[in-house]
Amino acid sequence: MPDITDSTDFAPLADNRTVTLLLGEDGRVDWYWGMLTEPLAGPHSTVMGKDGIQEVLLQKKDEVPKLTDDGKGLIVVIRPSARPAYASLVDALDEMRICGINQYMIGEISPEEEAML
Repeated sequence: MPDITDSTDFAPLADNRTVTLLLGEDGRVDWYWGMLTEPLAGPHSTVMGKDGIQEVLLQKKDEVPKLTDDGKGLIVVIRPSARPAYASLVDALDEMRICGINQYMIGEISPEEEAML
């Protein structure tokens, strides 16, 4: 079994395919597309649910394959801060299922991202 703590085997994520969700307090979700230092969109703030992050994810899910040469789909990185309730992470995972996003991961939030919240 591979050592998942060793990050040297991981390839960098494609900026034009990656949306990062930063989970904050009270259902707040900040998101950006691409890299934090040079985002293609964002950072923006919204909430969980149909009228919030779900709308963003569905839009990006349709948009991303059109922008890539090989038609690859959206990758979502979920980064919970220390502040949200466990339910926020569960809600974010539910949004992946609802939106039909198959490529997603949960990662640690950076100090720069934490400061955005």
